[in-house]
Amino acid sequence: MSTYSPNDFLSPSFVIRREQIELLRQVEMVRAAYALFTDLRPLAPSKIPLWGAWESETYELTVVAKAFVYEAATLRQLVVDVARRYPQFARDAAEGLEAFDGAFPGLVLLRNSQAHLDERLNHSSRGRPLGARISPPHVVGLTIQATAEDGGHSSISIGPEQIEASEQLLATMFRSISGAAT
Repeated sequence: MSTYSPNDFLSPSFVIRREQIELLRQVEMVRAAYALFTDLRPLAPSKIPLWGAWESETYELTVVAKAFVYEAATLRQLVVDVARRYPQFARDAAEGLEAFDGAFPGLVLLRNSQAHLDERLNHSSRGRPLGARISPPHVVGLTIQATAEDGGHSSISIGPEQIEASEQLLATMFRSISGAAT
């Protein structure tokens, strides 16, 4: 049970520290999904059929790749939310998000597509009709690819560059209070 009630005043430093911990935990989630992906990748067939005769390792690898996308998108949204609530971090957040988005092009569109896959396979998205060409999320090499929410093709790499971008996003986000140079 928490010792704080909603009416208690929390010092700004405590609040910011709590935000930092939550963002750090989310970076660790991205890192954990990456570690699982790299552990499973050698077990999956080298050439994965699009939807034909998948093996159990292919399903596991796809689930982990989708988790990577989800965790990275959650990290991004948490940073956006912190910057919105604490305007003093907005500039650092914008700079960090620009670099992060460069390492994760189309992340939000791919995340939204896989989160609403049921609608997409029924050729609608939030009540809007979609074209017939829908490619559900699937792993190709060291990427996860799918038709994105906007109908375009999206591909997210799953590699060390994306982990570095996630860590850098957190470092950039709080640079003004930590004095860290990026």
